Amino acid sequence: MALYSSTIAIVVRDCGGGYGDAAAKALPHAVQVADRWHLMENASLAFLDGMRKSMGQIRTVVDATRIDPKLLTAAERLQ
Repeated sequence: MALYSSTIAIVVRDCGGGYGDAAAKALPHAVQVADRWHLMENASLAFLDGMRKSMGQIRTVVDATRIDPKLLTAAERLQ
């Protein structure tokens, strides 16, 4: 690993704890970044969580106390 450690500047990795520790030990000067799939997955989950928490308030504001099941999003139907 020492042969390559001076040429590797960025490590793209999974967000799991062990991966970060291993990358830091092997390439202490490299910048660690999350991979694209995990960034999108985490952003999607955060968005859905925020929407889930806000839907009651949104429905109150738009006076939608009765919910037509045909108008639910796929995420809302999963709940």
